[in-house]
Amino acid sequence: MKQLKVIAIVVTYNRDNYLKELLTSLLNQTVKPNGLIIVDNNNSKMINESLNDENIIYIKNNANLGGSEGFTIGIKKALELKPDYLWLFDDDVFPKENALEELIKNIKPKTILQPVRMSLDSKLVESTCLKFNLSNPFKNNPRELIISQIYNYENLPEKKELNDFTFEGVLLPFKLVEDIGFVNNNFFIFCDDTDYAIRAINAGYKIFLIKNSIIYRQLPLQTQITDWKEYYLNRNMYYIYKNYGKNLLIKLKPELHSFSKILYLLLTFQFKRIKKVFYAYIDYKLKKFPIRFL
Repeated sequence: MKQLKVIAIVVTYNRDNYLKELLTSLLNQTVKPNGLIIVDNNNSKMINESLNDENIIYIKNNANLGGSEGFTIGIKKALELKPDYLWLFDDDVFPKENALEELIKNIKPKTILQPVRMSLDSKLVESTCLKFNLSNPFKNNPRELIISQIYNYENLPEKKELNDFTFEGVLLPFKLVEDIGFVNNNFFIFCDDTDYAIRAINAGYKIFLIKNSIIYRQLPLQTQITDWKEYYLNRNMYYIYKNYGKNLLIKLKPELHSFSKILYLLLTFQFKRIKKVFYAYIDYKLKKFPIRFL
């Protein structure tokens, strides 16, 4: 088997304390990536301290372009390096020292490999799922059989097929980019990885969770989104429902969800959130992806 060329891509914004831990972990892997691309959304102050390695490429954007555009920029830059695999990271996680080594052991054609995410106190917090349900319009969350809800780490299989992945340590074959194109850079945050996973599965790729490859989350998973991020989550999920829904009711879910959500917010006096849901629907309907509410 030939020596595989793996390029790690990190997208960062305003998290220097977490970024330092991530970069240290990447540079100290038992099997090191062949290169590292850091895409800085115009806010990091400490990256220059880490640029004494000739295998690190640093790209500084002039504004916060979001994770989706950041990964697109990073992947396009990786094109120049002719990699076999891309190892993608948000800036608030870091891999265990043998994470890449364990992923590489499981490489097969047309496979995508997702590490297991753990909290800093070693609790399983893996939120990928075994089924992404785009058939049942009454499901509020299309993710079914979420890993951390049906397993603990001890009884997790060594390798488990998934129905989605996240840009937190996922190892992608570069052939995938050639087959389905780049990340949807309109999304800013949320659902860019979901969209990419759906497109990958539709192109015949399989996704596997690898137990012995561990990623630590430095921040807890946010389960309730009610701040400025709510606009992006709703708008991008409306896109997912419309473009990948398996039936008419799923494709109509943007209308059903936005109307019922606004009614609920009115009845519960949560008036500040109404604007975010309203604009999420309007922008989705007009096929616009502006940056709002920052």
